[in-house]
Amino acid sequence: MNRVLAGAVGSSISRSVIGSKLVVAMVALVMLTPLVAWAAEYDAVLDWNRKSKLSTPVSGVVATVNVHPGDRVLQGDVLLQLDNGVIKANLEKAKADVQHYERLYKEAERELERNQELYDRTVLSDHELEVAHIAFTQATAQLKTAEAQLAKMEFDFRHSEIKAPFNGIVVARHVNEGETIVSSDTPPVLIELAEADVMVAAFQVTGGQLGSFKNGKKATISVGGGQYKGEVSAVGFEPVSKSSNKYLINVRFNTKGKLLRAGRSAKVSLP
Repeated sequence: MNRVLAGAVGSSISRSVIGSKLVVAMVALVMLTPLVAWAAEYDAVLDWNRKSKLSTPVSGVVATVNVHPGDRVLQGDVLLQLDNGVIKANLEKAKADVQHYERLYKEAERELERNQELYDRTVLSDHELEVAHIAFTQATAQLKTAEAQLAKMEFDFRHSEIKAPFNGIVVARHVNEGETIVSSDTPPVLIELAEADVMVAAFQVTGGQLGSFKNGKKATISVGGGQYKGEVSAVGFEPVSKSSNKYLINVRFNTKGKLLRAGRSAKVSLP
């Protein structure tokens, strides 16, 4: 009976010793294992990576508007067209004027060369040579004036339509057919276009956290049940306002063709 009790006690002590050694070994293993770098997560708001407010410096009546909000367009697509009938007529007149004054210029140039030759042979007087110089100067001025007018008409013709400067999504349309556009020092915004398939997730951090961010740092953006790979594209150098100690961080990402809207909430995870 005593031998059985002694055996039981010895067995219990052995298990206790083994258990203690196992705990020590596990603690040592945890201490030796490198710490996992947990990702930091930030609440963010989606915004356009690039957005343009399109207008025209040319006044006129809107003939056609080819887009509506939400439409996808390609670079070079015509978004809006002014009635350019008068502009075309003025352009043709300007071209004709340039051709006319080019002929007058060339004739004045030849006449000056002839008069200079005669003057050098002492056949022509100073006054006659000066008259030839004046005629040439006048022809030169007329040609330059006509060329300047042609350049203006070509400019007006090019800007009588608005083309997409990049592949994008029409965000807003502020004009309809038949409206008159009066351009001034600040032409009115007619169409707003955002870059297609590229957005930014924006969030704010304190000045003490800025050291953790640099352009190109990889990030994961979660929005609407989907995840997108991106990278830090902008790190603020000034507070978002005079009364704030927060700085703006932008993380740019490709939407992979999915239509996301500015203002949506998102989560940004960075290692």
